[in-house]
Amino acid sequence: MQRLSGQDCDPALGLRHSKCRQSFDHDQHIEQLRPIRATLSETDFWQLQDQRRRREIGGPAEDPHLAAYLRAKLADARIIPEPEARRAFVTAGSVVACRIDHHLPRCFRLYHWTPPVQRCAISTGTWLGAVLIGMAPHQIVTFSDPGAGFRRIEILHINAKDFLPADNRNSRSFHPVDTIHSHL
Repeated sequence: MQRLSGQDCDPALGLRHSKCRQSFDHDQHIEQLRPIRATLSETDFWQLQDQRRRREIGGPAEDPHLAAYLRAKLADARIIPEPEARRAFVTAGSVVACRIDHHLPRCFRLYHWTPPVQRCAISTGTWLGAVLIGMAPHQIVTFSDPGAGFRRIEILHINAKDFLPADNRNSRSFHPVDTIHSHL
């Protein structure tokens, strides 16, 4: 009599096994981007863990490539107390001025779950938010955006409400919806 493995008996287990294999492939791709070197507050670390869980295969907002990036970022992160993190690094609630590729600088306000009323809010559960959080001023990050290839982000200033000479609100080409739903 032939003995069946659990994978053969339960189709859901077989599906879960294939999804784990896909997740491993995404992790291999992220290895090429290391070291990510983010500095996170304790709160941001745990909130990003929740964002990662949502992005895992089978999660409510499935994006295995972003989940792999968050997993690598969290594994490489340095954790510091909240007040110190807010002064020197991009945290949730920060307004960060950055340059994406060679475009004009833009300001974004990061958040974890509930979008603030202010314009240009970007979730840490998006590619751009995940890349920005934990970065320091003048740091340059290169990452792989699944939709656009490799992207380069330069952090210009943190808590930058009045930093930009040409404010985003006055830019003709700027529209806040473009940044909120960005695939970055």
